[in-house]
This record gives sequence, structure tokens and C-alpha cells, in this order.
Amino acid sequence: METADCINSIKRLSIPEMLFHRQQFGINSRRQRKCVSVFDLSRGVAWNPMRMHNMVLSVGPGTPAAVCMQKSSKSDSSSGEDDFDEEYLMGEEEEDYDSHVDEEIVVENNEVGNTRNDENDSGSEGESSEPDELFERRDAEHANSIRRSHEVAERALMEWMEADDVADDEIDSNSQRQQHVPSLRHAGCINTANWLTSPWRLSLCGSSTGDASTENSEECTSQLITSGDDRMVKFWDVRNAMGTSNLLGGGKDTVCPFSTEVPSESPDDEWNKLCSQASVPISGSVIPLATLYTGHRGNVFHVTPLDHDPGKVLTCGADGFLRCSDLISRSSSIVISPEYDREDQNLFLSPGGLFSLRPGMCFSHHFVDTHNGLLCSERGLRRFDIRVSPSEQQSRSVLSSDTCKACAVWSSDSVNSSYVFAGGASANVALYDLRMVSDGQQTSKVVQLYRPRHLDENASVSVSGIDTSKNKKELLISYENDQIYSFPIFPSAGAAGPTVDALNFFAKRMEEEEIVQRELCSYGGHLNRYTFLKNAKYAGPNDDYICTGSDSGHAWIYEKNTGAVVSFLNADHSTCNGVVPHPTLPVFVTYGIDSTAKLWRATVPVDSNIDDSPLGRAKFYHRDSCYLKSPLIHDWAYCKERLSELNDAEEDVASFLMPDEIPTSFGMSDGGILGGVYCHHRKRDRDQAPFIGNDMKNLPRVLRQNIFSCIVAHECDDEEPVRSGIDELKRRVSNIRLHFQANQRGLQVDPDYPWQLRARAAYLGSKTNSNNLRNEDTDVEYGDPADLIPSPCDWIPFDPEMISSPLKYGLDFNLEDYESFFFENYKPSVNAADEYEFRPVLQIMTPPRNKRKFDGQDLDEKSKSGTNCDDFACKVTPVTPSTLASPVQSLDDEEDEVVKALRTPKALHRIEDTVSLLKDAGNNALKAGFPSLAARRYDQAIQYCAVVFLKFPQGTMDKVSGQNPSDRILEWSPLLQLLVSIRLNLSMVLLKLLEPDPKKAAILAMLALAELSPFTKERGKIRKGSNLMDIHKENEPECTYNATKKWEAKTYFRLGTAQYAAGDYSRAVESFEESIKSTKAVDKDSPPEPVLLRRLAEAKRESSSKNKKQRKRVL
Repeated sequence: METADCINSIKRLSIPEMLFHRQQFGINSRRQRKCVSVFDLSRGVAWNPMRMHNMVLSVGPGTPAAVCMQKSSKSDSSSGEDDFDEEYLMGEEEEDYDSHVDEEIVVENNEVGNTRNDENDSGSEGESSEPDELFERRDAEHANSIRRSHEVAERALMEWMEADDVADDEIDSNSQRQQHVPSLRHAGCINTANWLTSPWRLSLCGSSTGDASTENSEECTSQLITSGDDRMVKFWDVRNAMGTSNLLGGGKDTVCPFSTEVPSESPDDEWNKLCSQASVPISGSVIPLATLYTGHRGNVFHVTPLDHDPGKVLTCGADGFLRCSDLISRSSSIVISPEYDREDQNLFLSPGGLFSLRPGMCFSHHFVDTHNGLLCSERGLRRFDIRVSPSEQQSRSVLSSDTCKACAVWSSDSVNSSYVFAGGASANVALYDLRMVSDGQQTSKVVQLYRPRHLDENASVSVSGIDTSKNKKELLISYENDQIYSFPIFPSAGAAGPTVDALNFFAKRMEEEEIVQRELCSYGGHLNRYTFLKNAKYAGPNDDYICTGSDSGHAWIYEKNTGAVVSFLNADHSTCNGVVPHPTLPVFVTYGIDSTAKLWRATVPVDSNIDDSPLGRAKFYHRDSCYLKSPLIHDWAYCKERLSELNDAEEDVASFLMPDEIPTSFGMSDGGILGGVYCHHRKRDRDQAPFIGNDMKNLPRVLRQNIFSCIVAHECDDEEPVRSGIDELKRRVSNIRLHFQANQRGLQVDPDYPWQLRARAAYLGSKTNSNNLRNEDTDVEYGDPADLIPSPCDWIPFDPEMISSPLKYGLDFNLEDYESFFFENYKPSVNAADEYEFRPVLQIMTPPRNKRKFDGQDLDEKSKSGTNCDDFACKVTPVTPSTLASPVQSLDDEEDEVVKALRTPKALHRIEDTVSLLKDAGNNALKAGFPSLAARRYDQAIQYCAVVFLKFPQGTMDKVSGQNPSDRILEWSPLLQLLVSIRLNLSMVLLKLLEPDPKKAAILAMLALAELSPFTKERGKIRKGSNLMDIHKENEPECTYNATKKWEAKTYFRLGTAQYAAGDYSRAVESFEESIKSTKAVDKDSPPEPVLLRRLAEAKRESSSKNKKQRKRVL
């Protein structure tokens, strides 16, 4: 969205204003008859990618409510009130609390006498028939601790529920009585969450029975229900986190990932002062409405409200029961019990048989109409009717498979809801007709069968989530051990959908021949293997987004049309199991292993001074964003070793892996051929809680780790996290990274060639430096060609100009089967000529060859521009391809062999041009006063050099490889000269950053020395081997020795400067002296540079002073 659009959206009636009216006057109330429409609410917070990038944490650790209320609760801890410490009610405390809650369930169910409504009287008899042995055993185990932890954890809620009733008109008085808490907390993992979209809502009056009142169903809901391992259902009102309370800036919860840095700490004192003075609830607080005990004996996996029965919810869980709980009567009754399964009736009627074997778990349930529904369980997909007793429920499955992991009821304008999509422990998902039964069987007929192209029927995957779009024309399937796929639903049926006759025809055809429908496209860069509860859902008014959880604890929100990740949220310390979008607003609930759920909302920057426009993002990227070292800079030796191991593997399974795709050694174990699979389950640190918030800046790092984890799993013959293939995962990940780079730098992605990034035409010619004191000639221009260059792994494997068999790129829509559906629903209608300034990558990456610089002198003159560089003149005769191409310009006849050796393929020339462009751009950024930007460009240039000089699985990289990397590193080519020059430049820049890194600067200089040593060991010879004992080539031209010696002198100077900055003065003296020796080796009469002599004297003085201090300490 452009800046003007952002301003216009702010001028509209805001969400806080709208929800404030609703809170004060309600819908169709006596005070005001005017309703606030859902359309106005949706328009108030626009669903657009730029706001989705700035997703803020509304409820969770680090918010103003968590900080301020935790402080106040600690001050009152002597009175016994609950301490709302955010994330660490886990471990042993959770286990004890869970047991107490389970005991409380038993006691309360006995107290209420299993009271049920008249329509469910028979069900209570089924519940009372449960054996007493289980209850007596639990009584004996936990008799000494009944209610103890429950009273501590729920004290605040009980105080609110014991308050006197308040009249509906006493709004102000009622708002003061509402108890606010800083988190959506349970006593264990949270496995399910749902927005209360039924026609009824819970009253805010605070009655002791949890009064439920019927309200207008078109009202924008702000109430949630959650449940999990503690087997309780909790009701919450999150209106204060959705907009009635203004967000407070300055903390980690409101960071704009592409416009601001994450602060080191939150302004706690300022927040406490503002919260104490404010008359409105604290930003990020929630209202606990009621707690309902379900009676389950296992973890609750799914909870839904009964639309036409106020106060009632339906729950299912690991104990195999489907239960109906009533908030008003405080009772819980059984709808489906494993005791009455026909197939296992003898087992359950035997002595002690009820729980002698584990009953099949129930995963989720879905209503077909008001009273009838479907239950997904390990025993299949079962029908249920909430009006009949458990003994009268149908026990057989409507599917032929044994397990049903997920389902979604489907209907269209022309048919009713007698159809269901269902899937289990395989790659198949089928559309079943619930009205018809297959011939000779007791299961429903299959109308259509869906399976991704890259998964066979026997693939070891299982369905973890199914969802359908609002218009019922698209199907979304999430797989455990794989990714997410979308399928068109009867794409040729028209707007009204297929008729009943057409569906009957499809069912009959499926009986004759199995026809599998393939996916339209796939989404994902996440991993889904550790838990079976991860769902995937559509989000947005037009289902423009897809959201899901992941093993790494992140919530991923993808843009459906592009496959880009628009929100990347660190939502859980271990695993994020679910992401639930609000029905109309860009507000999301995430839950997982943690004992608290989190609430997120998309918004414009909280700080009005932040410029989040494309130009503002480019400015931040150029001027203010910190430099993060790539793995190749962080640990070159580790990456080289890992690539070599992959290259030497017996199976060429990693031909797609490039040097810049190796993650850092941090987090990798020592087991296996490649150090083991990266473990996404991060260990908890009790002293310091991990960061929970918008983690978009770490998206490339997590993607790199996910790909490498898949490769290592394949190498170690371990279970592969993504069964559809690494090539498909790499294609999706590259597409995500390219969009990330474009969003980070305010650019756009070419939909036809994603690696060709484009600048926005409206901002071309703008300078990203707003400091008027600087010379405009040194400013960095928006859309600089260096900003348009992607990472090597996101360009080279997909460009046919670089490799002979390129991989597929982008989303790879299945146009062969669904071309008309794609152009109708997905193809963007934006005129590219109006939005883009098209400059092909071929032109960007191929500057005129006579303008290329290989002498390394451009930084030697930067002291004239006021950058105070620590450099000295080291003039080297340029050796360019244009010079080598002309025998007339050769220094002698022997150089003709060098000319022949350095003639490289076209792809290698393009890499040379790219490296040269990045180096020049880094030099310009340094002259403009942007050392972090210069470091990033030098870093990227080294990544491209690694493609040429490192040994890695080359596969189809024939156009780039052409020559063995070990032989190419032993030729003094322009590209090798560029690599040495860039290493030295980056070594210098690392000392000029806000947080200097002299250790890494010294390592870069030593790597440059290692690359120069084969040429500087002896005149006329190039040596090789670990100790340079072997001769690689004789009769090397004299100019090579002289040029490399001059570079060696400069490299020793850089090494000495880094060692001096690190306080290693004795080694700095040695390096400076070696620099003088290298200069004398070329020309004995050449005097050392003054800056070198000055640094040598300073190093000797500091070394002498340090030695004296050490001797005094010894004495």
C-alpha cells in the first residue's frame, strides 16, 4: 500500500472508535438503534500485505498489560493473588495442577448429579454407568491436593464470578467490575481455540453462573473459547486487545520488521506510568468470562459452541469421548462414548475392560445441521446426534478407512450440506456423499478423490487439517510430514456449483474408475512433523491468506496469490499447533505447547514517526538496519566442510544445495554424516524467556535451517520432514525469500521471473538518505541495481541462462488442468507497465566490461571523501578479461596460456559481473556513510564467489562449474582477485560498525592470505597442498607473483589492523612487519606507506606497555 493509501485508511472511522460504540451501547440497544456493520469493521483495519507484515502481539508476554499487571500482581503477592508470569507455568507445576483439575471435574460432576436438559436425559444414564474403580484410584492419589492449585490459578476469575449482578443500563459501573488479566492462560498445552460466532454471546455482567445472553449474530465478535490439556473450556472477551485500547509503542510487541529494529528492552517505567493514569483498560488485557469443566479424562482437542443452545459447547478429546457441557447448569453429558462401539462391545463389557486398552482418540467434530454432526476419530468418521443417548448413536464409520484425522462439511448454492471432505492416515482426501452408500458396503460413496501430484497413495503422510473457502470453490489440505495444497472444487461447474445430478454422475464414475484430482498449487516453507494437531485455514474477506503453525513455534501466514509469507510470528516456545483467524478482522489467535494462547493484529506502525512506505523501508534497509553475517561469513570453514561431505556422498541427493544455503553451525548436533538434524524444539531457559513476537527478520534463517534439515534427514535415512521432495520445497522457499527481499527493500517481484526484482516506478530517482549535510553524489538511490540482485540460491538454479536443467520457480500453478480457473481467481489484474520500472537482470548484472575494476584502488581514495579509512596505496596492474582477450596487449608470449585458461563459460562471466557490481555498490555505500549496507553487499558478493570456488554438489550446474573448484582457486583470475579484494574491504568494514567484530575481521584477512599463498610462495610457480609442498604449475608469469605479493602486503595490513583492534598487539606487530616484507619483495626500493609505519609504531608501543603490566603482575 502506498503512503497516501495508509493516510486515507487512518482517516476512516477506526476500530477503537467502532468497538467503543459497541461496548457502550451494544447492538440494537435502547440507547442507540444504529448498528455497526461488519463491512465497516473490516474496512477499518484493511487486509493488505504491508499491514500483515507489521503484525503486532496484542495479548502475550511483553505487552503493556503483561508488564504492568505482572508488576502489580507481584506487589500484591502477599495477599495470595495470582502471579501472572507469562510462560513458565509448565513442567512439574503443570502436571500437579492438571491432576487437581481432573479431580475437580469428578467432584463437580458428582455434585451436579450429571444434570442434563430434557432432550438428553438418557445420556446421563450412560454417564452414571461408568465404573467406580477409576474414580476411587484417583481419589486415593490426589485426596490431599484437591482444589489447591485450582484456587491459586483461578482466584482472579472466581472473584469476578462472585460479583453481584449489574443492570444492563449501568454500563460505566459494569466496566469497572470487570476483571482484566494479561494472558489467555490454561494449566497446560492449548490444543484448540475458536471465535464465538454463534448467535449468542456471554454477558459481561459477571453473574456467578456465567450468564449467556442472545445477541445479534451480525455483531463483530470479540469473544473466544479455548481448551487443552487441562480439560477445561475457558471463555474470554478480547475487545481491549482488538482495538478499544490503543497500543503503546516502544516495546518488542509493536515492532515493524522492515522499518524498525527490535528494542533491547521495553519501556516498563513509562508503560506503568501511562497505565496508572489511564481510565481505560490496559492495552493487551483480556476479560475472563467463565470456566467450564468438561469431564474429559484426556486432553481436549476440539471445542465448538452450539449455535442454537446458549451456553452449551461440544468437546472431544484423547479419551475417545464426545461431550456436551452446559455453562448455565454447570453439567457435562456424554454424546459419544467408546463403551458403546459395536465392534468392541465385548471388550468394554469385560471386567476392567473400559480402559484396559486405550480408546481411539477423537480429533475434531463438525455440525452438518442444527443437531447432527460428524466426529473425526481413530475409529473413523462417525455420525452423531446430540438429542439421543450414547447407546443410541451410530457406531460404524461412514468411511472405508480406519482413521479420519480431519474433515470439512461442504455445500453449494445448488446442493445442501450432505457432503463432506475427509482424510486420514494417507495422502488421499475424498468428497463423500453422506446420503448414498456404496454397493455391498456400509460406507458412503466417494464423489471425488484429491491427492497432490508429488505424493503417491502409499506416501507416509497423514492429513492434519482440511478447510474450504467461503465461496466453497477451493479446498485446502495440510499434511503431516509435508506441506499445504489447494484444490479447486468442481472448477467447471459455474458460479452456483454442481447440481445433484452432476454429483451423482461423479460418484458413479468413481465406482468404475478411480480418477484423482490434482492440486492447483502448493504452499509452505514450514515443517509439520512433531504434532498431529496443526491445522491450516483460509483467512481474509476473500480468503486471500493461508495460515498454519509449525514445529519451530512460528505461525506462518501465506499470501494465496503469490505464496509469499506476509506474517512470520514467533508464537510458541516449542511448537505452534494452530492459527485461528478472526471471521472479519485481521486478528489471529495462536496456540501450542505453551500454557498461554496469543492474540495478534495487523496494523499500521504504532509510532506515527515510522515511515513504512516502500521508500521508507528502503531508507531503513540502507541506513539503519543492522548487518547480520551470512553463514559463509560466520563460519566459512564449517560451510566448506559440510558441502564437501555432501559432494562426497554416495547418492547425489543434494544437487540443489548451494553454498549460501548451509546454515550456521549453531544448533546443529554432532550426530550423523552432517551433524544431525537441526532440532526445532528449543530448550526452555528459565532465567530468560525466549522472544515472542513478530519474527519476520529471522524468516530467511529459519527457511535455510528447514531445507538443510530435510537434506540431512535424507542423508541419514531418517524420516523426511517433507515427503513431496526437496526440489518442490526449494522452489517454494526461494519464492518466499525473493518476496522477503522485495518487501525488505521496498521493491516488487516480477511474477513471470521472480528472481528479477523490480523497483516501484513512483519512487525511482529518490534518495534514501535524508541527511542534507551529505553530498547527493554519495547518497544511495532507491532501486539501486545492487538491491535488485537476489541470493545465488534464489537465482542460479532457476535461470536457464545459468544451468542447463533449471528447476521450476514461483508457485507453479497447475495451468494444465485449471487454466480457466486460475485466470478467473488468481491472475492479478494490475497493469505491470504502471507499477514497475522494468530493468532486466541481464542488463543489471552485465555492466560494460571496460568499466570493471580489479585493481582494488577505489577504497584507497575514500579518505578524500571523509570516511577516515585505514588504508594505504597498493597499486596493481589491472588484469581484465578485455586485456586478456587481445594478444597484442599481452605482456609476453607466456601469458597466452593464462588467456586460454581464464576463458570461462557465459554463466561464469555473469557471476563475475555480479560480484563486480556488488563490490562497487558496497564501495559507494561506504563512501555514503552506510557501513552496514556496505557489509551486506560485500557479504552477498562473497556468496556468489563461493558458488565458483567451493566444492559442492554441482548436479546440473554445468554452465557455472565448467572447471574443478580446486583448480579454479589456483588460477589468478579476475574473480579470485575480486574475492580477495572484497574480503579485505569487509574486514575493514567490520571494524567500523556500531558493534565492531575484530575477531571476524582477522579471520577474513587470514582467508585472503590462504587464497594468495599458492601464488606468493615462489616466483614463477603455483603451489598446492596442505603445506604448499606440491607444484601445481610452473613457468607462471612474473606479473602474477608481483600482483599477488602486493595484495599480500595489503592483506597483512588488514590482519594487523584487526589484531590491533582486538588487543593482540604482539601479533599485530608481526603482521605489520610481514606487510613491509611483502612490499619489499616486489620492489626493494619501495618505501612503506606512512599509515603502515604509524600503525606499526602504535602496535609496538601498546605491546611494550602490555608486557610491562604483565611483568608487574607476576612480580
